[in-house]
Amino acid sequence: MAKLGATSYKQAKFLTSDAFITVFGGSAGSGKSLCGLIRFLRYVENPDFVGYVFRKNATDLKGSGGLFDEAIKLFKKYDPKITYTKQPMRINFPSGASIFFTGLDGQSGMDSIQGIQITCAMVDEATHLTEEEVWWIVSRLRTSAKGIEPNIWLTCNPDIDSFLFNWVNWYLHPEGTVVDGNLVEGRPNPKRNCSIRYFITTDSDGIIWGDSKEYFYNNYPELTSPTTELQPESFTFIGATCKDNPLMLKNNPKYESNLLKLPRVKKERLYYGNWLAREEEVGYFKRHWLGELFNPMNREDMSYLKRVTKRVRCYDLAVSIPSERYPNPDWTVGVLIARTNTGEFIIEDVVRWRKLSGDSIQTIIDVAKDDAKRFGKIM
Repeated sequence: MAKLGATSYKQAKFLTSDAFITVFGGSAGSGKSLCGLIRFLRYVENPDFVGYVFRKNATDLKGSGGLFDEAIKLFKKYDPKITYTKQPMRINFPSGASIFFTGLDGQSGMDSIQGIQITCAMVDEATHLTEEEVWWIVSRLRTSAKGIEPNIWLTCNPDIDSFLFNWVNWYLHPEGTVVDGNLVEGRPNPKRNCSIRYFITTDSDGIIWGDSKEYFYNNYPELTSPTTELQPESFTFIGATCKDNPLMLKNNPKYESNLLKLPRVKKERLYYGNWLAREEEVGYFKRHWLGELFNPMNREDMSYLKRVTKRVRCYDLAVSIPSERYPNPDWTVGVLIARTNTGEFIIEDVVRWRKLSGDSIQTIIDVAKDDAKRFGKIM
């Protein structure tokens, strides 16, 4: 069996991660997809192993240069005796282990894997999928393969609009962070990169994060304990760049220089792995217009109340509640804003809830009554 090339520290952390969910959120050239395939080699000598590789569209996996074609070449170097079929896309190892490649686009894609057992799964370009689709894959993770704990790994480029941003945000430099005179907000924080966290999911609050299993046993005893069925699962995020792929840089010596020549936003995303970088749109409102924020209801000086000339509360409506199929739906949010005679706009109150239509409307009525008691007439 052929030896595979050497890996960097972060690539090695990804390949050896024992977390239930591992996200390899590298920038361009970090070797995400290749390392994702190599991870399967930990398991393919087990005859009961069934692996799956998912992308949004099956067409992205097919053809010359597609991930299925690259996997065949890679695994032949590991063991020339592998066999494969193109319909379905499947690679078979002499041990009896197999890896399937498929698209997962919406309800029909989720229906296609209903009832199957997956030992381990890889999701390539995971930001192209929805959170619901990824949780559906997670629900298929179960196995009869002895000695293997089912797990899933996701590879992706940074995307602030993806659900994954909320999963990995703790691992990033917060907005406004400056290090050695450089603005590094949104880039992976070296002090947190590769750390293990734990999580549980609840119907009411979605994902709850903690630093250890004991955190949940101590703070959520009604949900978790060492003997309950709901157990905290482990999670890690590994943020890598092309610098963490030395073999690729050796074979492509101009690659890093080409990334550094990109426009600012693309360079931040594709070279530094910045999850907050995005093209600035024209829009109606800019965050930096607000200046310093404060909570007016917690201030000792409430003199601003005398200057208020008008108030309005507006809602962004949603009519979903958490469910097994959709554990983290949108929130209904209502914001109360006051305007003063000096031209200030003050956010005085924010309410949020997840309720069905009838309950949501009743809550809006209750909030309106409470607003009237506190402030009088509201527009």
